[in-house]
Amino acid sequence: MPNRSPVIFAGVACLAALAGIVLLRAPSTRDFDGLLQPPLTSASRALARAASLAHPTDYAYALAEARLEPRGPSGTSATRLRLLNRAIILCPQCSGAHIEAAHDLWRLGRRQQALLEWRTVLALQPTQLSSAVDELARAGAKPAELMSLADEHSRHDLSRLLLARGMIDAARQVLDGGADQSSAEFHLVLAQIALEAKDLPAARAASKQALAAAPRDPRGFLMAAEVESRANDRDKAIQILTDGLRFEPMNVELNRKLLGLLMQTEKWRAIDGALADLRRALSQSGASMTEANLAAASIFEHRGQFQRALAEYQAVVASDPENPGLLLYLARAAEQAGSVTVAIDAYNAVLRLAPGQAEALAALARIQHDKKALEVLGALPSHTTAEDK
Repeated sequence: MPNRSPVIFAGVACLAALAGIVLLRAPSTRDFDGLLQPPLTSASRALARAASLAHPTDYAYALAEARLEPRGPSGTSATRLRLLNRAIILCPQCSGAHIEAAHDLWRLGRRQQALLEWRTVLALQPTQLSSAVDELARAGAKPAELMSLADEHSRHDLSRLLLARGMIDAARQVLDGGADQSSAEFHLVLAQIALEAKDLPAARAASKQALAAAPRDPRGFLMAAEVESRANDRDKAIQILTDGLRFEPMNVELNRKLLGLLMQTEKWRAIDGALADLRRALSQSGASMTEANLAAASIFEHRGQFQRALAEYQAVVASDPENPGLLLYLARAAEQAGSVTVAIDAYNAVLRLAPGQAEALAALARIQHDKKALEVLGALPSHTTAEDK
């Protein structure tokens, strides 16, 4: 009997190869992730459906299919909501489907259900609060609807967001709705609300409470200084910030605020010290030195020290050479310092980035006129008098 082993092994190998080819071409192994990358086309909907059928337990494909389902005349469709519900069932802790459901429910006028979905999103991803408020506000949400997003973790942040939109009463109600009224955070938000309401006594009292609750918190000193600044008591505000810097000498916000207030005075020695401190604080925090350079340039210009101002602007432009606004500052300072070549180069750079910029055009014309006038004056013959001889 002939040895059939090679034939058997060859047959098995062929079958394995065929099985591999079939598996590679099967829908469950297609590169759906790559095929469903933007830009999506009309064919993407069928592809998402195929991916969802091939991977019935994969949340990502279920969500992709739901997102590609067209909306009907009413703003959405029953099929789309059904698909979103399937995605939510597959992954209740995934926020994407909840966000899509919130959008569609809001379009259908089912606002309370939409808000429930948003609250689910925020429970899963608290950092979505600002974008949720922005989106709902653009969609016409009422203050009471925005207030309903609050929970024990987001109350302070939501109050600030409402305050930023001018909703003072809503911000106050959210804050009073369950926040820990002994915390520094509570009193800081309360002080901010009082400032917006132009109630300086209440703002001052709240800022003091904040400092009492957290004596070393830089935000308490900043708020207390802001209250005194609004009350036009600059010296008291400066003293408050100086006290805060004893606890946190490298805090950028405290140093920035102090320098800003001092720049409104003529206390040059204190200004120089505050500028040096801001530079150190920025350096230690790893932040850009641009704001310190700009502040220094402004200080030097105010003193008439245009060469020093020019050096500061040159440092700023070196870090952002394609910024026409900064180049314009540099050009002005160079012109004031008598560095005509630097000024011309800077004005030309402005025009390269912003063709037709009126100030740069006028400045170059003025410089050219002055240059010609000096050349004409230099070419005139000198006149001598008897006194000269």
